[in-house]
Amino acid sequence: LKVGKIVLRGNFRTRDSIIRNELLQANFREGQPLTSGTLAEATRRLRNTGLFETTNVQLLDIDKTTAGSLNIVVEVTERYDYPLGLEANLGYSSFNGVFVSLLPSIKNWFGTGISLDTQATVGFDPSDAIDGNLTFKQLSFDATLRIPQWISRRWHIPLQPLIEINGFIR
Repeated sequence: LKVGKIVLRGNFRTRDSIIRNELLQANFREGQPLTSGTLAEATRRLRNTGLFETTNVQLLDIDKTTAGSLNIVVEVTERYDYPLGLEANLGYSSFNGVFVSLLPSIKNWFGTGISLDTQATVGFDPSDAIDGNLTFKQLSFDATLRIPQWISRRWHIPLQPLIEINGFIR
């Protein structure tokens, strides 16, 4: 059997080209021989992107087809179905005093798999706030930018790493 037409379903945020590129890297494309190895590799590559909760490859009419091409549906469930996330924390510790943290994040930026996670934290002594002399015990900002493997593949980097750029101010 050979791979026939490939239909993508479930990706309403992630670009089709990113999914198709991962399938091509597994040699899973129309006209190629359909083997259990290429099927497993294609599923593994999609799972390793980190963009999907589930990935499922359906072989249509596998019971009726003995020769020729087999049409395939690749169904994914997006992991990040929101454009912007925001988390807030409020607490107390002996080190930070009363602290407030905001954690805005952008996951799967423009459907490319790029993500940006940030965190801003302000901590202060509550007894100083009563006196009107607000003293910060902590003031920090952290950011992490994650660049997926498919971008490093385009840059022809041999190891194809997941690139993370971190920065912080304290």
